[in-house]
Amino acid sequence: MPFDPKKPCKTREGREVRIYATDGQEPYVLHGAVKDYDGGWLMTRWRDDGCNDRLGSQNLVNIPETVYVNVFKAGNGSIFGTVHAFKDDAIYSRTNITFIGGCLAVAIPVELPASK
Repeated sequence: MPFDPKKPCKTREGREVRIYATDGQEPYVLHGAVKDYDGGWLMTRWRDDGCNDRLGSQNLVNIPETVYVNVFKAGNGSIFGTVHAFKDDAIYSRTNITFIGGCLAVAIPVELPASK
């Protein structure tokens, strides 16, 4: 799925992002800031595909509009879930979790409210 700077985004590691400009000088046409761990903002830049060559963890990804939830019931009756941004990840998760006593897994698309 290609990166779209017009849609909501975050860093690959989940940090908040602000994009200030999309018409910078090649190859780093996107200019903005990443929220630091202390709450401040660090200026940075990205290529039009959202990549930051210096730090892969600061590459940009679009925030998915749908999440997929797997609901599991373990043999002891306890119920828990996993949340995934992509359908393939949800399918992979439920095929790679094994429980003594078995489990039930269901992928449910959940619409997220639009951010303000």
